[in-house]
Amino acid sequence: MSSPKYDTHPEAWHGIDPADFEVKIKGLTRDYTFFHLTDLHMGELTPDEATEMPDERRAYARRRFEDFSREGQGAAALWNDYMSRAKAEGADLLLLTGDIIDFPSDANVKILKDGIQSSGIPTLYVVGNHDWSFADDYHTPNAEALHRPKFAEICYGDPCISWVEYEDLIVCAVDDSRDRVVKDTVDKFFSLYEKGKPIILMMHVPLHVDSMEADTRACWQGRNLTMGGIAGFYGDDPHVKRFYEAVALDPDTPVKLVVTGHLHFHHEDILPNGIPQIVTDKGYTGGCRVIRVGRE
Repeated sequence: MSSPKYDTHPEAWHGIDPADFEVKIKGLTRDYTFFHLTDLHMGELTPDEATEMPDERRAYARRRFEDFSREGQGAAALWNDYMSRAKAEGADLLLLTGDIIDFPSDANVKILKDGIQSSGIPTLYVVGNHDWSFADDYHTPNAEALHRPKFAEICYGDPCISWVEYEDLIVCAVDDSRDRVVKDTVDKFFSLYEKGKPIILMMHVPLHVDSMEADTRACWQGRNLTMGGIAGFYGDDPHVKRFYEAVALDPDTPVKLVVTGHLHFHHEDILPNGIPQIVTDKGYTGGCRVIRVGRE
């Protein structure tokens, strides 16, 4: 089994504990409530998978299940509770920013899709680095061919970019699960500018901000797990650079808020152009966020 590119982080469990975040956007005609969940890391297997999966993969899956468990109950035990909490908050839209599942087992994918469907809440989903790969086949062409199509149904047909458009607002989900964005995704993102509406952008990996770097490195054994800029992943990639400059540097960007996960802690910061970026804590320990978008 090849070494995975990510580490386990067993931590004390606590209950579902939404953080509140409010933002005012000029030009809105109504208020919105969004419920944000990220990094739940469900780790379920079907009975067939539990017996037929290769030994090393099965052992890793079981270890991950334990890492994200409480008293023998995996993170999936919280999934329906999160859906109920989102309903109780009156969420207009559920924002799921990746790693809701820890690997693309049949069991995980079914639980994920069933929960979204039964919630009755409109949902935007963007894949994280774990969603579409097992550790022994991490982000390979094989994993992309086998597993990324499983998410098309809940990503409006395109796991790379999708959006929900309201009369006065767009909420857009952009895939940066490989720590970068690709040309086609960036081109489609820029096409939304033509609609002339403010944009709330959701991704898995946050954009680099200098003031977040120390906390990120402290949590992740010295690694800076952000994208773009000088210190983030793929800062010199032309498509990442184009995207980063448009979202984080352009003072006239239509993006009014960036919503992310991946880092496993709560953080609120301001991009260089003054746009807020929020990181929401890991779902497997109860982290989530209620985002209230109001009229300025």
